[in-house]
Amino acid sequence: MLDLVERIYEAAAIPELWPDALDAVTTRIGAAGCTIITIDRAAPVWVSSPGLRADVRDYFESGWAQKNDRMERLLRDGYSGFVRDVDLYTRDEVQNLPMVQEFLRPRGYGWSAALATPVPSGEILLFSIEQMWRDGPISDDSMRVLEALRPHISRSSLLTAKLRFERARSAVEAFAVADMPAALARADGHVLAANDLFAALGPQLAIGARNRLRVAFEGAAGLIDAALARAPGPGGRKPPLSVAIPAESESPPLVVHILPTEGAARDLFGARTALLLVTRVEAGSAPDAGLLRALFDLTPTEARVAQELLGGGSGDEVARRLGMGGETLRTHVKSVLRKTGFGRRVELVRFLAGLPSFGS
Repeated sequence: MLDLVERIYEAAAIPELWPDALDAVTTRIGAAGCTIITIDRAAPVWVSSPGLRADVRDYFESGWAQKNDRMERLLRDGYSGFVRDVDLYTRDEVQNLPMVQEFLRPRGYGWSAALATPVPSGEILLFSIEQMWRDGPISDDSMRVLEALRPHISRSSLLTAKLRFERARSAVEAFAVADMPAALARADGHVLAANDLFAALGPQLAIGARNRLRVAFEGAAGLIDAALARAPGPGGRKPPLSVAIPAESESPPLVVHILPTEGAARDLFGARTALLLVTRVEAGSAPDAGLLRALFDLTPTEARVAQELLGGGSGDEVARRLGMGGETLRTHVKSVLRKTGFGRRVELVRFLAGLPSFGS
């Protein structure tokens, strides 16, 4: 038992060790596999013992996480320790559960036990054990082992949450050395850590009630919210995004760079997060093409289009200066507006010119 406890605390400090620690627990109780899932408002984050990894991935990709009766009942009834499926249902009821019939039994599984425990950052940690159907329900002896491990699992989740907070705080403070406002935010807009430069940005970008990110410009707010909450694409990654926020009062325009963090294991005990870096655009400056490309990931043509818009004139005049057709220009303008977060060309022009207000 002592070796299992040591491996759990090692994994708390080094999340990449969790698969091996879960495999050790699996071997100790003779189960098929173990999974830890962080349940939050964003897409769940999970890690499992190696033998269960492909099946857990299928579980999420096929949508069973949204229709898992066992998990819903476990969370709803608020159990404080490890609970078996046969503690929640009769054996016949377990056998007739849709997830057991349609997902688990075809893969040879069917019996389970789970522990749901909250962590300080607001999510719920679900520690789940799966057992082969042929082996019957998880035994009383196995449950005693799991209960003995339960306080260590709970403490390790608290330790990991504290370590993650300290790493986040250290990361954003490091950007202050380069005079760059920085913050780390969850997928739901909750700010986990921010340096003093970020905290002093207002009124366009601020940390509001309950540590939620508050963006004054509606167009930028929608883009930032969507970028933070966006599910990962192919390969489990989310692309970075830059969003413009207009000037307000004496505060210059801002560009918020959203850099999603990657890696399921290191984010195990928290929602998916993103690093927010802020560039302040000095009033009256007209950014060159290189800066526009760097700020908003524009193509060379899109950057030239943005520059030409500053020169004014009708669409036909801008198209003529660029040597392109009107329809081609409109396509590029739409792309520039989408990437910068503005809904209208006049808003983009005023932003690029560094004007102090964005009236209609």
